[in-house]
Amino acid sequence: MKKVIFTVIVSLLIITSSSILFIEIAEEVWEEESFYIDEIANEILQIDDTQSFHLIATWITELGSVPFLVTTTIFLSIYFILSNKYTRWTVMFLLVNMLGISAITSLLKMIFQRERPAIFAQFDGVGYSFPSGHTTGAIAFYGFCAYVVWRSGKKHVGRILLTLFLTVLAVMVALSRIMLGVHYFTDIIAGAAIATSWLIICLLLMEWFTWKQKERKSS
Repeated sequence: MKKVIFTVIVSLLIITSSSILFIEIAEEVWEEESFYIDEIANEILQIDDTQSFHLIATWITELGSVPFLVTTTIFLSIYFILSNKYTRWTVMFLLVNMLGISAITSLLKMIFQRERPAIFAQFDGVGYSFPSGHTTGAIAFYGFCAYVVWRSGKKHVGRILLTLFLTVLAVMVALSRIMLGVHYFTDIIAGAAIATSWLIICLLLMEWFTWKQKERKSS
């Protein structure tokens, strides 16, 4: 019970701090203020198509695209359904997680209507900029996958490495948006903040419903 209480408290602290961070950035974006951190991040991270890492960045950014995440979510849902290892709540909250973050991101883009630093259709760099949809989608999806892997209970190095890989992959997708010049750094941070909050809420609800299901079966 102490472990559960500790987990809930930490989760609520992360949700609160992430939400506050998003609100702070959103207020400045709403007032159309410029961010010095955007200029610094752009100088450090942005790459042009003559650099060798540019091609890698284009591959990485595709892993956060809508077509890729939709397709992967569908296949993962089918796997969860066919496998006996996962409850129906795992499938349900994977879908709630992804559909929810998509709706939240689209709504926020329409509200803030922030223009992009540059338009590159080949990198999905069209539409409004704030928050970054690739970032919100990647953190929601790969974060969910990382949690499922971590909770699998398998005590070996592979579980740890796969969890770390999925986490790093989400971060790399987010950073690739700055590298390709289609987002501001603050788009990425705001996207990460709102996606983290939403992901944790979904995971907490998934665990609660799973616990209630086990409790009913045991009674």
